[in-house]
Amino acid sequence: MTTGEHLIYLPYTDDLTPAGIASAGRAFTLSIPNPIKSPQRWIRNNILSTASQLAFHRYLIDQNIPFKRSQPTPFDKPQQVLIHLGGRACWLHHHFLPIEREQLHKASLSSHLLRQTVTIPLDHLHDERMHQKDLHLFVTVLYSKNHIPTQNHPQKEPQSPYYWWCPFSLRYTHPRDWKPLQLYAIRSDNFQTLRLEINGQNQNRNWVSETTQLFPGKPVHIQTSWYSLSYLHADRLPQHEIRLFFNNRSDYIEPSRWHNIWIEGYSIILTGYLAQYEIIHYQLNSSIHKHEINSHLQPAKLLHLKVNELHPLPELLDILSTWEN
Repeated sequence: MTTGEHLIYLPYTDDLTPAGIASAGRAFTLSIPNPIKSPQRWIRNNILSTASQLAFHRYLIDQNIPFKRSQPTPFDKPQQVLIHLGGRACWLHHHFLPIEREQLHKASLSSHLLRQTVTIPLDHLHDERMHQKDLHLFVTVLYSKNHIPTQNHPQKEPQSPYYWWCPFSLRYTHPRDWKPLQLYAIRSDNFQTLRLEINGQNQNRNWVSETTQLFPGKPVHIQTSWYSLSYLHADRLPQHEIRLFFNNRSDYIEPSRWHNIWIEGYSIILTGYLAQYEIIHYQLNSSIHKHEINSHLQPAKLLHLKVNELHPLPELLDILSTWEN
């Protein structure tokens, strides 16, 4: 059983959110072509997942804990990059907990974390890639409750960083035919100059970014031959339309489509682990799983576990040297 002294706190460093945003932007293009109920929530989860994975990798390196990492797959064939400890694959499961900054320094934080519920999708447990001795590691990410200012009142947090993000529609992220979209110019109707970054894929499905300055009312020629478009990033919140010019049509982006996806992370906590065979046994003898809805609007069955029911992670790290790599 995990107790407060077994929790491993990792710092949420300044570079984790930018790394998470870069990864989440690509993942957005590669997500299954179904409507996403809440793009902001979907992006938030991906940003924090990437941040916790990076923090975990750094922890292993800093502690001189030997590990192996599976080779990343090509950009157009995504797959989780697994860490292998002692010859066993480790699957990270993330739990995201918004809190007030003042809670970080309360003595009751550890007991609060131990009462939290973590989940595993049941279909993940029966994935053909799973082995009985695989390990499931659980991570809780603490982040600010106020990490996303309301769009209509961005001045509420003038000292907070911003990352203004606008996803393209399925017409552009998952075009029916893989051919040039023939985007040749962009014009801003805003009264201020905007620095705009366009992100998507080229003919070879490589990830490409193009950055341009948009002056009020002046069309700017686009250099890249885009085959898919993922999202736009602006250095300030556009207050008026941005118009896209294609060879046979035009399109526009309204101000209401922009979101600030910057996240202020506080801490990343490694909470515990269970082996695959233990979770299968737990599932067979438990009734605490239920239907929920995931970000792609598909029914998902989840197995619910309490943090204090997990094995202490420090014990696992201590015995790794006795396992065969």
